[in-house]
Amino acid sequence: MPSLTTLHRAIRRDLTPGERAGLASGEREARKHDVFLARPRGWRNKVWETDHVQAPVLVDVDGKARRPWITWLTDCATNAITGVAVTPVHPSRESELAALRSAVLRGRGYRDGSP
Repeated sequence: MPSLTTLHRAIRRDLTPGERAGLASGEREARKHDVFLARPRGWRNKVWETDHVQAPVLVDVDGKARRPWITWLTDCATNAITGVAVTPVHPSRESELAALRSAVLRGRGYRDGSP
């Protein structure tokens, strides 16, 4: 069993300041060390940011259990999610473009791909 000093040194070496803040005080403190939504507040739809997260569920993709990825676009001024895409593979340019498409197309049927 390592000493407490060795454990603390490993934590400082292997975790980022944001990860350490998140473990100590929660997600809100961790976000203070992140670049996510750190831009100056402008007008609505001036700047969008994209982010990805792997969903904590398993889905059947061609007979294999996989964890899907969710890609979303966020309006920096309002913190609103403007578009989203769910893909069975690691995020790529295609998933970002699919999220962008869902953000800019309006009207009945565009969200689910039906006519």
